[in-house]
Amino acid sequence: MFQLVCAVIASLLFNTNLLGWWMGLRQAAALGRTAIEKVIVAANSTDPTNEKEWHEQVAKPALALEKTFKLLTSGWSSGLAAYFASSATAFAGRFSMVVNTVYTHGVDRANGDPINTQRDVFNRLMCFVTPIPFLIALDLASTSSKADALLDTRPGLSTDLAATNTWRGWSLGCGR
Repeated sequence: MFQLVCAVIASLLFNTNLLGWWMGLRQAAALGRTAIEKVIVAANSTDPTNEKEWHEQVAKPALALEKTFKLLTSGWSSGLAAYFASSATAFAGRFSMVVNTVYTHGVDRANGDPINTQRDVFNRLMCFVTPIPFLIALDLASTSSKADALLDTRPGLSTDLAATNTWRGWSLGCGR
C-alpha cells in the first residue's frame, strides 16, 4: 500500500506542476487566436483594392503574428513534446502493471490489500491521465485552425502572407 500511495502522490505532484505550464500554454494560444481573429475582422472590413490601407490594417498585423507564433513554439513546444513522451512512458508502465496480474496480486498479498487493488488503481490512473496530452493539443489545434481560416479570408491576404516562407510554415502548423 505504501508504494501505491507514493505512486499516487508522485502522479499528483507531476500533474500539479503540469497544470501551471498547461494554463500558460492555453493563455498563449488564446492570445494567438485573438490576434488572428483581429486580423480576420480587419481583412473582412478593409477594401483590398486600397493598397495602403490594406497594408497598414491587414498585412502588417498579419505578418506581426510571426512573433506570437515563434513565442508559442519556443516557449511550449519542447514541454509539449516532453509531456507526450512522459505520458506514453507512464501509460506503458501502468498498462504493464494492469496486465501483469502475477506481480500485482503478489504486491497486494505482500501489502495485505485485497486482490486487484493495484490493478484497480492503475486502471483509474490510466483513465484519468491518458487523455491529458490530447486535451493539451486541442488548444494548439484550435490556434492552427484559426491561422488556416486567416489564409482563407481574402485572396489578397493569402497572396501577401504566402510571400513569406515563415508564414507558409505557420499555416501548415510547422512553425520554424
